[in-house]
Amino acid sequence: MFDLVDVIKSHSDKPDSENLHTMVLFHQSEECKSFVEEACRFEGLELPKTLVNNDKNIHEHARENSSCTIIIELTRSQNVSEDMQRISHLLPNNTSVIVVGTEGTICTIRNLKTLGFHYLFWPACQEEFVELLHNLRPTQANNVKLSPTRKAKNIAILGAKGGVGTSFFASQLAQNLAGKHNSSCVVADYNFTGGNLDILLNVENFSKRNVSSAEVSTTLDTTYAMSMTQDVNKLLSLLSIESDTLNEPEMRDILRTVINALSTQFNFIVEDFSSTSSCKEQLEYIAKNADIVLLVMDKTVSSLREAKRLLDALQSHNSVARHITILNNTRPEKAATVSDQEVKSFLEESPDITCAYESGLSQAILNAKALNTQRLQVNNTVEQLTSLVLGKPYTKRSAIKLKQWLKKA
Repeated sequence: MFDLVDVIKSHSDKPDSENLHTMVLFHQSEECKSFVEEACRFEGLELPKTLVNNDKNIHEHARENSSCTIIIELTRSQNVSEDMQRISHLLPNNTSVIVVGTEGTICTIRNLKTLGFHYLFWPACQEEFVELLHNLRPTQANNVKLSPTRKAKNIAILGAKGGVGTSFFASQLAQNLAGKHNSSCVVADYNFTGGNLDILLNVENFSKRNVSSAEVSTTLDTTYAMSMTQDVNKLLSLLSIESDTLNEPEMRDILRTVINALSTQFNFIVEDFSSTSSCKEQLEYIAKNADIVLLVMDKTVSSLREAKRLLDALQSHNSVARHITILNNTRPEKAATVSDQEVKSFLEESPDITCAYESGLSQAILNAKALNTQRLQVNNTVEQLTSLVLGKPYTKRSAIKLKQWLKKA
């Protein structure tokens, strides 16, 4: 028997996910907000969710519905390209983004196209805006990208030798990008026989994905590539493989194929090269593909010599990546075999980041909770590193606050 009450109740009980907005507008002016709303009303389209354009709102709401269209007004921006580059890590790669700005230069249009964004010159006419919206809607429905696809920033992390903390910084950087900066990340593990990334990322019931050459082709489907990763949390995944039949070069080729397929699904790909030898082929790959190179070393002669060799080798391979050097004090200062001045003199520059020795770190790693949730001084260093990667200023804790923080710890 037809029951109107049950029908009404069933509709009211539908999850909010079915009623998500198909469009979100981050606006700087009431004029742009009114323009977008009027155009949508005229075309009979759903009105967008409107929010003031600031980093906090974009951070909190840009990922609410990855299938929606995001409109970002930058009519008050001094440099549209730089502003979009700065916030690009907050935007899902599979979301269509329209940037509204007053810069009419070809350079701006090209830069935004390279980043994978659509540009609407302001002031705009409704017909132009509506046409762009209609072009995007079937694109999303068919899961076909219009204009260049936004790809992940590739971060390569190298260690000058084993035991300097390469995997530690790879894991904590990824956790910080995902947890504190709302950026999707995947950590790619080049250790095909062991490694501790699962411990550092606090992944339970972990096992490497066993692969064979037959199941991976050079044109890998993104859905299949995603199935090879293991979720750490909503925005962070781990890609770690092993094989009973393949040798290391073959495994490396497969891993790179999967990484390439995943590049449109994440904001950042963090490649942990801690266990691989820095051979010529490997350095050529890093020089060609990495957007940022992190080089971790400690205060030993062998570490400094290898760090210098790696920096020179990357330069000889014409690497255009940003290089960030990390001096990790893996032992107490009195046990170091070289001084800070000798490090600077040998490298011909000061390290970008110096990480102080922390005696309780080993025990903290074994605790059954994420390192970034524990009271550790090294977390400040990781936040400083994250700021450098994102190109943001880093505000150091005041001495008083730091002493209070350490006392609580």
